[in-house]
Amino acid sequence: MYEAKKNIDKLKNGEPTLFLDPNLEKEITKKFKNDINVFRPYEESERIIIYRDLKPKVSLFKIITKEKLRHQDIMGSILSLNMNIRNKINFISPLSLPPRIPIS
Repeated sequence: MYEAKKNIDKLKNGEPTLFLDPNLEKEITKKFKNDINVFRPYEESERIIIYRDLKPKVSLFKIITKEKLRHQDIMGSILSLNMNIRNKINFISPLSLPPRIPIS
C-alpha cells in the first residue's frame, strides 16, 4: 500500500513512477484511468514506469569485464550495497542479447 501511495503522489506531482511490478501497475492505473502513459524499457518488460507528461529518463550501462558475469553476479553486487534500489533497476541483460531500449 505504501509503495502505491508513494508512486501515486509522484504522478500527482508530475513525476514518473519508479519501476512498477504488475500488481502495483494495476492498482495505480485504476486511479488514473486514461490520464497516464506507460514506458516499457523493452517489449516484453514485466516492470514498467507510468508517467503523465514527460517521458522518464532512463540510463543504460554497459559493463565490460575480463570474466563472464551472470545476471545474479551483477544483481547480487548491486543489492549487497544495502540500498533500496530494487524498484530503480529493471533489466540486466547478458552481452549476448542486444538491448531493446531505443536510445534517444
